[in-house]
Amino acid sequence: PAGAAPAAPAHAPADGFLWGVSSSGFQSEGSPPDSNWTRYAAAGRTREPVGTSVDFRHRYREDIAAAAGLGVDVFRFSVEWSRIQPTPHDWDETELRYYDDVVAAVRGHGMIPMITLDHWVYPGWIADRGGWRDPATIEAWLANAERVVARYAGQGGMWVTIHEPTIYAQKELAF
Repeated sequence: PAGAAPAAPAHAPADGFLWGVSSSGFQSEGSPPDSNWTRYAAAGRTREPVGTSVDFRHRYREDIAAAAGLGVDVFRFSVEWSRIQPTPHDWDETELRYYDDVVAAVRGHGMIPMITLDHWVYPGWIADRGGWRDPATIEAWLANAERVVARYAGQGGMWVTIHEPTIYAQKELAF
């Protein structure tokens, strides 16, 4: 049920400590859609090139199986806002089904899905509005978070609201 504590993996230790691995949509999925980070890269504001990366997007099943083979309890990943809401009024159901598959694969291997709602990336249309400097970004961000939480609540997951929020301050305020 919604709000329920995550189910312990079959191999969870008695002390409750959970080992995990993680990925990030922008950093590992590849083929990034228009976002603040694709724009940072185009402007030379990142150290790493942007491209196909490790292609988690097409290899997630084998990556998740490999993580399970390591014996980890938790698999953290982000749901990429710029993928699931490419325009202010459009939600991409195909992209949401991709994340449905990721959650199912993680659970199917007996791990807890830990879903990160925000891993420094927002859609290009938010960047066009000024990013976090625009007060309307809060409402848009909440709509995204509510959509993701409603979709995956009750699936035995854990949640991260904003991964390393200081990155926003470093990138948004430094330029």
